Amino acid sequence: MKDGLTEIMRLKGIEMLTSLQRKALEPIYSGRSALIIAPTGSGKTEAALIPLFLRHLKDKKKSPLRGFGILYIAPLRALNRDLLRRVEEWCAKMGITVSVRHSDTPQSERTRQSIHPPEMLITTPETLQILFSGKRLKEHLRSVRSVVVDEIHELYGEDRGVQLAVALERLEELSGPVQRIGLSATVENPKEVARFLVGEREMPVIIADNTPKRQELRIYPAREREDDRDLSVRHRIPPRALDALKYIKEGAQEVRKVLIFTNTRDSSEAFGSWFHNVYPDFPVEVHHGSLSRDIRTKVEESFKRGELKALICTSSMELGIDIGDVDRVYQISSPRRVERLIQRVGRSGHSLRGVSRGEIIAFSFDDILESVALIKRTEEGILEEKRPREKPIIVLVNQILAMVLSEKSLDVGRLYALLRRSRPFRKLRFKELMEVIEFLKSLRILSYDPTGGTIRSTRRTRTYFYSNISMIPDERSYKLKDLSSGRLVGQLDEKFVASFIAPGARFILYGRVWEVVSVEEDSILISPVAGSGEIPNWVGEDIPVDFHVAQDVGRLREDLEGVARGTSSLDEVSRKWGVEEGVLKAPFEIVRKQVEEGLVVPTHRRVTVEEGNEEVIINACVGTEVAEALSKIVAGKLQEDGIGGVMVEVDPYRIVLRSAFRIRGKDVVRILLGVAPSNLRHKLTKYLSSSMLFRWQILHVAKKIGIVEREVSLKDLNMNRLIERLEGTIAYREAIERILQERMDIRNTTRFLKRIERGEIEVHLQRSSPIGLSYRDARRELLYSGADERTILAIIEKRLEVTPLTMVCLACQRRWRASAGGGAPLQCPVCSSRRVAALHPMDYERMEKHLQRRDFASLSRSDRKRLSLSADLVMAHGRDALLVLAGRGVGPTEAARILSFPHENREELLKAIRKAEITYARNRQFWS
Repeated sequence: MKDGLTEIMRLKGIEMLTSLQRKALEPIYSGRSALIIAPTGSGKTEAALIPLFLRHLKDKKKSPLRGFGILYIAPLRALNRDLLRRVEEWCAKMGITVSVRHSDTPQSERTRQSIHPPEMLITTPETLQILFSGKRLKEHLRSVRSVVVDEIHELYGEDRGVQLAVALERLEELSGPVQRIGLSATVENPKEVARFLVGEREMPVIIADNTPKRQELRIYPAREREDDRDLSVRHRIPPRALDALKYIKEGAQEVRKVLIFTNTRDSSEAFGSWFHNVYPDFPVEVHHGSLSRDIRTKVEESFKRGELKALICTSSMELGIDIGDVDRVYQISSPRRVERLIQRVGRSGHSLRGVSRGEIIAFSFDDILESVALIKRTEEGILEEKRPREKPIIVLVNQILAMVLSEKSLDVGRLYALLRRSRPFRKLRFKELMEVIEFLKSLRILSYDPTGGTIRSTRRTRTYFYSNISMIPDERSYKLKDLSSGRLVGQLDEKFVASFIAPGARFILYGRVWEVVSVEEDSILISPVAGSGEIPNWVGEDIPVDFHVAQDVGRLREDLEGVARGTSSLDEVSRKWGVEEGVLKAPFEIVRKQVEEGLVVPTHRRVTVEEGNEEVIINACVGTEVAEALSKIVAGKLQEDGIGGVMVEVDPYRIVLRSAFRIRGKDVVRILLGVAPSNLRHKLTKYLSSSMLFRWQILHVAKKIGIVEREVSLKDLNMNRLIERLEGTIAYREAIERILQERMDIRNTTRFLKRIERGEIEVHLQRSSPIGLSYRDARRELLYSGADERTILAIIEKRLEVTPLTMVCLACQRRWRASAGGGAPLQCPVCSSRRVAALHPMDYERMEKHLQRRDFASLSRSDRKRLSLSADLVMAHGRDALLVLAGRGVGPTEAARILSFPHENREELLKAIRKAEITYARNRQFWS
């Protein structure tokens, strides 16, 4: 091995192996399965590949390879391409052929791989599924001796990971024993991840990088600065976001390159736009998964070459894509999870001896305290625990049909044994398997012969398989269209539309509050809300905060309360939590105000129920998923008690309840004290079944099981009928279980309720408090102060003035184009008549063929009346009439009503037009 190792290192340009790479050599070279755990930039890939290549070259000398020898599986196509770029030249020097295969691979390359298989194939979990179904490709899999699963922590606990776990069992059944190597970032439970990798076999060797990597983590509380107010208004940027821009730019000038992480793609786009507006010469670009591959690749290369100073990104940059050295990482708002903070900050100082430097830019009370808690847990090495779901039905269906398609006929006993060898299905009962088979038989997706105990494919099997290779939900995106300007301003995923969006709902996008006007077939019509006084009820998709992190925030609140009561100092608390004293100054002021007002401070062992004028707030430091479960219980019980239309908002530290009917705080306290922990799952199942989230989830399950076509959306189906049809089936149970697992933390919710039951957690009723209402201030921080009505009206006016209208002379029937803001004549250029009607494009489209023939008589009576009334308005009100008639859905009758009122100024007229447009947009779905 030694001679070969020296040569392989030389060809790669490696002078010395790292400690991790030395540890991995012997066990991997000898054929043992292994899980390699190390942070980004520690040489995990080489730790796996060097001994694999050594053994592969040795084996190749003994007997020529007839198919694939090594499979390298990565969760992202971008990682596939990145790895190929890194190893292609190295492999060529060693005489090892290597190729990539995924959904973007050209057909010519796929054919080449089928005829001349590469010795190492780099692919994705989804493409591996397809390899089993091709005759030649399946043969090439028989020679596989080693599989590397990159970024296995991203797959562990996910449907894609379960699918891969079964695929590895199928591979082993096909080719004989296969060495399995997992590459992972730091995880809380390495033994569980290792068992997930190998299934029910001998425990693999766990090779961990114990070399301590230095980290420097800081928090910068963004401020609202008086001298920036004009700049904030001029560029329409929230004041604290502007402070964050300035701080990041100044810090970036001190180093070569920085990464700026955000938690959502909308935040990335917003900060990218703000940077370009305020600092047009600052070289920064945006990178996230919704951008095209070409754009992402171009941005990655530009950053690697040093042409960009900064890259604003989401989780797309957490994984090991090679972008060169990074000197510092900035995180916009709390990263919400320890594992994300480690991954993101680990992108800086991307080498064994490098120092990872990261700063969290925090904006609010919760944001600062949460960031402090996360940094402390990071420094103590305490990560969130993943709760992998066992026996997911949609993956079971997927793999049954994948196998039966590949085998044509499949013995159920053999199928059962194979499934149980995988970790996620080790507890699968034969009765459960048969229930799924019988269900699929009823859908005619497969046939079952009880006499022989075999299942066979049908005509529908192949269609199902190729439509459902991926376990990622088939989500439609809804375009967001601004009613004021007519422009597209973004998009939302179907799940969030189902969960949060309805006419009247408000949310934040690009620093502005928007109100939903109507939900269309594939778009959502929205209108900007003037001012920042209205608080939106949804701020976008965010990462869930773990129960234990939220409990730490409660402990920190308790420490700050001690400072407010004089039992300790802010300096002592800051040192205890490992932050500079200035970080906690603003949150302390809120806690001090709470104490001075004689109000209870909600902590890890105190819950407060606060009664306000329009809402009741439950303050509980329990994390996102426990708060979600509690909110469903409380809202469901309130509705049972006759309080209808309860609207709920949830964050990791509070539940906000609103209704048109009065919600009494004492009723909420009674519900919290009265929930039986043992009855929690039953109650949640009952209350969830009527929720919009359940409707979305059962549609997703129905698609993945093959009940409905994958292109179908919520609006295409009678969902009540579908739910009624599926009640009591595996699909119904799967939908409920997925919500309970993915959106809620049942275990910690049960523990929390038991602590309330035992009196270990106090529940207090009080009036609204500074801490309870701090969520409003946090949301206002997302808004820019210049979002006034005058700006909105100016946008509407501009759009109305350029809307093309068709002018029709009622005397000679001549037509010409005009607009409210243009200079076209308002009398006929041919006969000089002033009896001229103005038609909106929607009206003109309906009458066009009659008007082209100049055949007024063939028009309907109502259309002739519309033309006449329009002409009267143009004669009486001139260009104001054109402005009103240019409004969407504002016909002559509504225009006459608007123009009949005296308007003090043009702004008042524009307000009336806007109101009419919104009314039309809201009501038109009910018109025939």
